[in-house]
Amino acid sequence: MKHSNRALVLGAMSLLLAACGTGIQEPVSRAQLGVLEARTEAMDAMFANKVAVVNMAEVALGKLAQANGGSQAVKDYGRKMEQDHSMANEKLTAIATKKGMTLPKDLDAEHKALYERLSKLTGKAFDTAYREAMVKGHEKAIKLFEEEIAKGQDADLKDFATKTLPTLKEHLKLAEQLPG
Repeated sequence: MKHSNRALVLGAMSLLLAACGTGIQEPVSRAQLGVLEARTEAMDAMFANKVAVVNMAEVALGKLAQANGGSQAVKDYGRKMEQDHSMANEKLTAIATKKGMTLPKDLDAEHKALYERLSKLTGKAFDTAYREAMVKGHEKAIKLFEEEIAKGQDADLKDFATKTLPTLKEHLKLAEQLPG
């Protein structure tokens, strides 16, 4: 009888230990690692796609500012946006081509709607709406670039984000100073 109790206690203890686990973390499997890599690749690709759309929008809106702006400051800012974002898009396209990525060729619905709304305005009304759009847009872009710098895995895209971020911050500062 004594022997069977001992076996019962040992069996119960074995079950308890198994249920509690060993406290040792198992290594990440190749499948789990593949999922993590796919997620980071997807995040980097999403960054590149969003930036391509933002650059195209900034170029289009910059041209619109040169045509519809009421003040010389807005027209000059629009020219700067057209030039700087064209250059940024060339750099991004070179990175994407090297990596076999396909970037969007058209604006997304949000930026098309913004362009349509602003294209109906001229003079001071345009200046005010454009200033507001540039401040909000550059604030969002700065967050996007900071996230890529912090969490992105692609070295080329992180380098692009790191080198481009100061320009975006300058654009925001200039946008905040626009009349309107």
